[in-house]
Amino acid sequence: MENARLFDEVQRLATLDGLTNTYNRRHFMELAHLAFETARRFGQPLTALMLDVDHFKAINDEYGHHVGDQVLRTLADRCRAALRTIDVLGR
Repeated sequence: MENARLFDEVQRLATLDGLTNTYNRRHFMELAHLAFETARRFGQPLTALMLDVDHFKAINDEYGHHVGDQVLRTLADRCRAALRTIDVLGR
């Protein structure tokens, strides 16, 4: 039972960004590739959206990395709240 719990924890750590609790880049790209191939195979549309926080370096420089981290967490939380359960969110 403990081994299964540890395996699940290692899997979680290997796929999630520790700051935002979203998929990390590597795992996100794997899921995106799978979604792309599935959409292509079945002739279905696929939508992708990329966000950029304007002047994010200035936020970190002026208010510190702690505030910058909070901005990223809040952005991830708001995106998560707006997405469907089948949508994929990554950093």
